[in-house]
Amino acid sequence: MRSACLLALVLCSTGCGPGFLVLEAAFPTEPATLEPYSGMKVYVGEVTDDREFDMQAESLSVPSFWDAPAFKDQSYVVGAKSSSGGKNLQNIYLEDAQTVESIIADMLGVAFRQSGFRIVDEEDEADLVVEASLKELWLWMTPGGMTIRIVSRVQADVTVTGKGGTYELEVGGNHDSPDVTHAPDSYRYALQEGLYAFYADLVTQCIVLDVKEAPAE
Repeated sequence: MRSACLLALVLCSTGCGPGFLVLEAAFPTEPATLEPYSGMKVYVGEVTDDREFDMQAESLSVPSFWDAPAFKDQSYVVGAKSSSGGKNLQNIYLEDAQTVESIIADMLGVAFRQSGFRIVDEEDEADLVVEASLKELWLWMTPGGMTIRIVSRVQADVTVTGKGGTYELEVGGNHDSPDVTHAPDSYRYALQEGLYAFYADLVTQCIVLDVKEAPAE
């Protein structure tokens, strides 16, 4: 069941130059399971990238532009890495066709479908409008001797708005694992696990969401 929901990420070696990691994120088109239909239709609205980048950051755990010249569009930047000695700092990127906003939007649609809601393409057809503010989606390594740690964190504030009111969800997921290989697959795995943890938390909160109908007139 879990394998059907995992967000598979495939590493490629082109797009930003030698040595850069470029991640192509692939998402499931169908939920692994379906909760009973709630009778509610959902429109996935705006997802904004509200991550804060610190141009003076001294730690890879803080979103920043480490490459020179700096990559201009932060929507494609998802992490940072360095050599095992802590040198040669570089960012980790999404492929050109994807952004952090599109990843979160895709997960919102799949998660609400799995939770018993129907996704519609037009806002005026929907009972609920779902929007999200992305606070964190970041992958980094912590150098130190023979063993490093690779960490990923994903956090977003999700707003569900309907005639019966507005509901606020704080959704998050993270992964932290030791690594001795410093290989590209280690970064892929860490980000995949962080995204899956976020998705699992999102589904859990969607299933128990107590959405009320519009107040009686």
